[in-house]
Amino acid sequence: MVKAFFGENAIPYALLYDQLGSFLALATYGSLILAIYGTGESKPTIKGVVKKVVSFPPFVALVFALIFKAFPYPPIVVNLLKILAATLIPLVMIAVGFQLTLRLDRKVISQLSIGLSIKLIAAPLTALFFCKLAGLEGKAVEVSIFEAGMPPMVSAGALAILANLSPVLTAALVGIGIILSFVTLPMLHQLLL
Repeated sequence: MVKAFFGENAIPYALLYDQLGSFLALATYGSLILAIYGTGESKPTIKGVVKKVVSFPPFVALVFALIFKAFPYPPIVVNLLKILAATLIPLVMIAVGFQLTLRLDRKVISQLSIGLSIKLIAAPLTALFFCKLAGLEGKAVEVSIFEAGMPPMVSAGALAILANLSPVLTAALVGIGIILSFVTLPMLHQLLL
């Protein structure tokens, strides 16, 4: 979406937002939430939560990426990582898609409406307001505001489903969020012009 609305030169801003914003939050705060509220322990202990966070695969990957950032990767490793990365989104979309149901009860519809309203409307409008208030402008700011209005993360949804955190609601947030973003993101882009 960023490439479609802002062009190829905006991709680095989107990558920075995703890696240092969304993914960092998923690997740290998300790990903590999954460790505390995911299936398993009925009453989490500090030791148990720390153990789950430290052993959470995205967190481990983030730590390794930061450690080995300065070293060049052999071409075979780069190719292997590219192949693995290319399979991630389709695999996760299938996993989330299996959980998606269009018959939702009132409680889930209410939670879904609140969640998507916050993610697709309130978050980007809040970001826009504070950027205008601070006098920030430019392509990086526009892309960041646009990214704030992206639908819920597919990978975060898959992890929440695996942790049994309201799988029906989670799948609906991701699936319906993606569909609605085809309406909300063009509108947000118009606000940014």
